[in-house]
Amino acid sequence: MSTHEYDELQIGAKVHFADPERVAGMSKAAAAVYRVENLLKTADGATLYTIKSDAEPFERLVSASDLNRG
Repeated sequence: MSTHEYDELQIGAKVHFADPERVAGMSKAAAAVYRVENLLKTADGATLYTIKSDAEPFERLVSASDLNRG
């Protein structure tokens, strides 16, 4: 599935990491399902997402290319 489809992710969408091996400290969270909490537009027009998993006490800031639909 192409990550270009994720430009349209909405708050509340369920996602997971496309390549969890690339993310440091990802052992138990590798298979975790995350929820999109917020969308942030950058100056160049790209979208970043804050995502949250119930398995972690913090939010992560990621780009669309880091995600697959959960």
